[in-house]
Amino acid sequence: MVRNSGNLYMIVVFTGKDTKIIMNNGRYKFKKSVNDRTINFFLVLNVIQILVPLGITLSLLAVRFNKNLADH
Repeated sequence: MVRNSGNLYMIVVFTGKDTKIIMNNGRYKFKKSVNDRTINFFLVLNVIQILVPLGITLSLLAVRFNKNLADH
C-alpha cells in the first residue's frame, strides 16, 4: 500500500523468456550466421590453446615455488 502520495505512475517491461512473442512461439531458436558460428569456434579454440598451456605452466611454477619455499 502506498500512502501519502497523489498519483502513482508505473511502467512494466517484460524482457527475455516472459515476453508474449516468446511464450506464444513455443521453442525459440536464435538465428546465427555461418560467420558467427565460425568465429565462435575459433574463439573457443584460441581460448583453449591459451588457457591449457597457461594452466600447466602456472601449476608447475607453483609446485617449484612451494618446493623452494619448503627448503628455506
